[in-house]
Amino acid sequence: MTTSTTQAQNAEPQNTEPAEPEIIDVLPLAPLQNGLLFHALADPEALDVYTMQSTYRFAAPVDVAALRQACASLLERHPILRAGFAHEQFDTPVQFIPAAVPLPWRQLDLSADPHAGRELERLQVDERQAKFEMSRPPLIRFAYADLGSEGGALVVTNHHILIDGWSDALLVTELLRHYRAGGRDQALGEPAQFRNYLQWLAEQDEQAARGVWRDQLAGLANGTLVAPEAAERSAVLPEVVEMDLPDGLTDALIALARTARVSINTVYSLGWSLALRRLTGQDTVVFGSTVSGRPPELAGVDEMIGLFLNTVPVVTELDPHTRVDALLRQVQARQGESLQAQFVGLSTIQQDAGIGTLFDTLYVMRNTPEDDAALDRLSADTGLLEIEGGDATHYPLTFIVHPGDTYRLILAYQGEQFSAAVAGALVESVIATLAALAAHAQAPLGTALAAVADQPQSSGLAGTVRQLGEDSLVALLERTAAAHPQRPALVDGARTLSYTELWAEVSSIAGWLRAQGLGPGSTVGLGLPRGNRFVAAIFAVMAAGAAYIPLDAAYPDARAAKMFTTAEADAVLLEPGSSRDAALLAAAGTRVLVLDDAAAAGHAGAGAAQLHSGYTHADTAYLMFTSGSTGEPKGVSVPHRGLVNMLANHRREIFDPAIARVPDRPLVVAHTVSFAFDMSWEELFWLIEGHTVHVLDEALRRDAGQMVGYLREHRVDVINVTPSVASALLAEGLLAAGTHHPALVLLGGEAVGAEVWDALRADPVSEGYNLYGPTEYTINALGAGTGGSAVPVVGGPIENTEAYVLDSALRPVAEGAPGELYLAGDGLAHGYVGRAALTASRFIANPFGVPGTLMYRTGDVVSLDASGQLRFHGRSDAQVKIRGYRIEPGEVQAVLATDPRVGSAAVLARRMPQGHVALIGYVVPAAGADTEEARAGLLDAVRASARR
Repeated sequence: MTTSTTQAQNAEPQNTEPAEPEIIDVLPLAPLQNGLLFHALADPEALDVYTMQSTYRFAAPVDVAALRQACASLLERHPILRAGFAHEQFDTPVQFIPAAVPLPWRQLDLSADPHAGRELERLQVDERQAKFEMSRPPLIRFAYADLGSEGGALVVTNHHILIDGWSDALLVTELLRHYRAGGRDQALGEPAQFRNYLQWLAEQDEQAARGVWRDQLAGLANGTLVAPEAAERSAVLPEVVEMDLPDGLTDALIALARTARVSINTVYSLGWSLALRRLTGQDTVVFGSTVSGRPPELAGVDEMIGLFLNTVPVVTELDPHTRVDALLRQVQARQGESLQAQFVGLSTIQQDAGIGTLFDTLYVMRNTPEDDAALDRLSADTGLLEIEGGDATHYPLTFIVHPGDTYRLILAYQGEQFSAAVAGALVESVIATLAALAAHAQAPLGTALAAVADQPQSSGLAGTVRQLGEDSLVALLERTAAAHPQRPALVDGARTLSYTELWAEVSSIAGWLRAQGLGPGSTVGLGLPRGNRFVAAIFAVMAAGAAYIPLDAAYPDARAAKMFTTAEADAVLLEPGSSRDAALLAAAGTRVLVLDDAAAAGHAGAGAAQLHSGYTHADTAYLMFTSGSTGEPKGVSVPHRGLVNMLANHRREIFDPAIARVPDRPLVVAHTVSFAFDMSWEELFWLIEGHTVHVLDEALRRDAGQMVGYLREHRVDVINVTPSVASALLAEGLLAAGTHHPALVLLGGEAVGAEVWDALRADPVSEGYNLYGPTEYTINALGAGTGGSAVPVVGGPIENTEAYVLDSALRPVAEGAPGELYLAGDGLAHGYVGRAALTASRFIANPFGVPGTLMYRTGDVVSLDASGQLRFHGRSDAQVKIRGYRIEPGEVQAVLATDPRVGSAAVLARRMPQGHVALIGYVVPAAGADTEEARAGLLDAVRASARR
């Protein structure tokens, strides 16, 4: 609820001492003031990007005394310029107005300095970087540099929380009038005060206005975020790229606005919307837009000094079938619906929307009042030569339209997150898009966009093309067992299997499966405990010609039954005495088979060729289930070809370099990943190649401290973990001095942060290798070593793989620009079991490949850097990864909604203060439900549904 002026005046601070100097007013904050105060206080040591600065250059001679008095007159006439801000003593922050404040004035004599220009720049930087203490007014200061015969420079630095750009333009005029009058222009009338606006604000119906915004944002699934997800976001001043519109385009866009009967602002905002569509692939985009916030019904509002500006969300639905002129009218009408609600604070709007951050880009149409003739007269009278300066925002991208005879487009960007090349290409794409809109005003939007000329660029990246061998993974394992019969193959706790013993177990189980009628075309669930037998069963199912479906021990029976029903599984293997509900699984149409030593006895001896003589690389190897947005898990059917290709790639790119660092012996590899996660194949490839794999049990793989101890005790050479697990291992001393370090740390399943990347890059023994790939592309599609890049990257394509970075129209984006990643090649999955429509929507025709070939739309946003490496920026949809697992919040939300104690529910992913991502469920209890009982029950349900 908005704090009224009266409430703020009567607020009683707790445990306060008499204030000095005299306080004449205490007022609530305007919406944007609240936001800027938050940013100012969030990190007291960081640069405050909302510190504004303007430098006035005067010709000689300069009346310094009059100029100083002119500055003092501004503070005397406008209480808002004397405001300080308090928050700790009050329930809500307030601004207090002292009766008077000392004039913050600094003066330098650079008249005899041969480097006066450089010293002036240093003064500007020093003033810009010196933070204001928000509770110690005034939050404005003045510094004057005497430049001798070159005149002088007045540097005015203030916090944005006091004034907006409109007010700044008014202050320029008033300052010059005071200076012209010798320090105080007595002809100026009593100014209208910002206090009047705050009183008006308190009288508004905030609840009704919030309802307007809820309607505006209804149905929005997620915000529009373009900044790299893993980027380090320190407070820095933005870089800027500026471009004037080409000859004729300014007039063409004005004509478009006139023809479509919309404002010119609507035309440019549509141009920015389409730029965001190209960046994110979203057909509904959201961005922030600044509004003047000056209600026309408030007397004298155009002449008031203060922060009226507000930032509000703009939602644009971009239907390629809608005519351009009609779309412009729709955009303007939608924005018009919120005109009477533009005083609501952004934090309140976002809270009501309930979907997290709505946007991370800002659109600004410069509309400050400018009387060029009056300013020219004042400049001539006072010797003002020029005014330079500006402001900044915390947003990664701020798109500014500067009106004029020729419009200018300005993009302010955070250099830590975007390169100059990306920023320049983005502005160029906006210009090209605007030109297309002007030329196709009465055509469908899709036609206009198709006319936008593509920048010359390559169609994608391609890994080395190699011919695959004909052997299956099972045949390769059999060959390794024959070559190294007594070498330890698998270790789980106290039990070790040699390669001879492993192959005997694989052969026995495979023969038994064939005897049960399970072979080519069959699907077999694996509900065995984690250990050597699970590994043997994987290869046995494949040896029999069938495909396996892995079950994690934490999967509830209901989820397993749903998976088996979807896959039409023929059988499931359980251990004797399994806690699984065999009846429930059988009800799904799945035959339950108990696998023990006796069951498989007598079936050993057959080789891979005998067990499955008709093997081809196109045969299905496994079905891996991932999260689904509707609450139904998706089963991905993966052929052998991708596994064979990946092993061949890894042998050359990963295994051989690691073996060279640990020569003359087999490597020791720790298997730490759930078998229900396709990343678990990384360790199995090492097994096929003849190395010793330790299968860590459930308790050990979930305890970072114990795992580090195990790795040291057994001198493990290779580990394969998610970055979040790697971070925990590092915290437990994985790379501590004087201890055993693994030669290779494989990373996958989620984005790698700078901390993990830097630690592995700096270690003299351990090499890190980042592997990226969706389940739909057989585990890995891209890869890169930590030694090859100073920042985290996902690298380039593996062998026989193509990677394309495309916009929403399947056009290649410019180098450095974010786009959606598409994958094609030997790793492509068959699709989703029983989900033909979904398969068709994600596995689409490849316009860059041989006719008839497909590519997979990953939903991941990446960019290609100057070194040819791909960088990961996040998702283009609501999907998240938690500890390496793909999770659709909608699936968890669906679980919550089925509980009768729940009226409505929403689930969002949030980055916690500790740095990890967590799911947070928001629930409105049904009428009469016990809240605490519902909370406990829902937590159990979610754990059972989502754990892996």
